[in-house]
Formats: sequence, structure tokens, C-alpha cells
Amino acid sequence: MSQSSSPEEIQELLAGYVLNELDMEESAQVEQILADPAMAQAVQDLRWTLETAYAPPTVEPPPQLRDKVMQAFAAATEPTIPIATVPPVVLLPRWAKALGAVAAGVIVSLSISNYLLWRSLQTQMAQNSQTPIVLSLQPTQSPGTSVAVLVKVNPETLRGTLTIEKLPPLESGKVYVLWTVLTADAPFTTDEHNAILTQVFTVKDQGNQAHEIVLPSAFQNPKLVKAMAITIEDAAAPQQHKSSPILIQKL
Repeated sequence: MSQSSSPEEIQELLAGYVLNELDMEESAQVEQILADPAMAQAVQDLRWTLETAYAPPTVEPPPQLRDKVMQAFAAATEPTIPIATVPPVVLLPRWAKALGAVAAGVIVSLSISNYLLWRSLQTQMAQNSQTPIVLSLQPTQSPGTSVAVLVKVNPETLRGTLTIEKLPPLESGKVYVLWTVLTADAPFTTDEHNAILTQVFTVKDQGNQAHEIVLPSAFQNPKLVKAMAITIEDAAAPQQHKSSPILIQKL
């Protein structure tokens, strides 16, 4: 994303992302900023806000409310002596009538817009309601080694965990990179290996640790995800993806 992007432009992209209305270029921009935990949290907050606004919890009225309503209705329907009155006729100027028509049009437009937004959100949430996926990445060489790397993916929230055991530390200037590899026809921006950089990480001396990760939006449709893999890349430019996978798991 451009460094000159304003907060308003970023907010519009995040809103489009939540509603699944972005094109390929815009989706790629959002995937870049979702590596920032604050941006990922902003997306979750936006989803929660829209869901709360258009699907509020049902509140049951207190039992005594029915009695009060019935009493008020009985009092209002008691016979009364009608008094013939003729309300005064007030003629509105043309500008007031025109203003009222415009206001009515705006109210109708906003109502339709809010309804469509709610329907879009409900549809997206229904599509994203999927069972978490657990992947066990296996070494591409020396498969008998005791290295264990697990990736747990939640397609609904686009968040997951990366758990590592006995992965050796790297020399200075090198990092491990977790990639999401997509099918060739997936409508997302990828590198020449059909991959999206998902997480850059290092390991300590013991090689045992866990990372919270933010997943690319392609996981909303797991059929587009071909595999997840780990490579060793230069720390200065991990996105160049020069190395072959050392661990991989196909979906």
C-alpha cells in the first residue's frame, strides 16, 4: 500500500474487505496491511460492529408489561362524546414541499443501503462458517527427522497459530518464511510461485515456540489453497522467495 494512503482510504479498503467487494489489486493491498496486528484487529472490530448493528440480541419484555399495555388499551377504547372540530388548513410553500420530498428520498435510500449491507454481511458470515483446518508440515528432505510444525487455520476469522518444535535456529541474516500457495486460477495477487507471504519468523535456541498469524483472504475459500510451505530466505528481502520449501503440506 502507498505510504501516502490516508486513514480514510485505509478505512474504505477495510470496509470493502469485510464486505468482500474488493478487486484483485485492492485485495492485495489489504493483505499487505493485515500483517499489522492493529489492522487485523480493526477488521475484526468492523465485522463485530456490523453484526451488532444489524443482528442485535433479542430482549424479552418483562411479564408485567403485557398487563400495562392491556390496561392502557382498555382506557383508550372507552366510549367518548365526539366533538366535531375542523383543523385549520396550513398551506406549505413550494420549497418546503420540495425539501420534504428530498428528505423522504434520502431516508429511503439509506434504508435500502443499510439493508443491502446487512444482507451482504450475513451472506459472507454464512459462507465463512467453516471448521478450523489443522496442517502438519512435513520436511521435504530427511522425512524421518523429529521436526514438527503445525499450522491451525480458522477460515472464518482469517487467524491461526503456527506451532514449532525442534526447528533449528538459522545463521545471522536468514529467516524462516511461511507461504500460502494458491491454485493457478485463484483470483489473488501472488508471486511467481503462486504463493503469498504469510509469516516471517525466527526460532530460539530450543526451536520450540508458537506464533499468532494472520491469513490471506484466500482462506475464505479453502479450495483455492493448494498448500502451505516454509522456506529459508534472506532477512533483508524475504518476499523475494528465492528458496525451495524445506517443509510443506498440501491441502
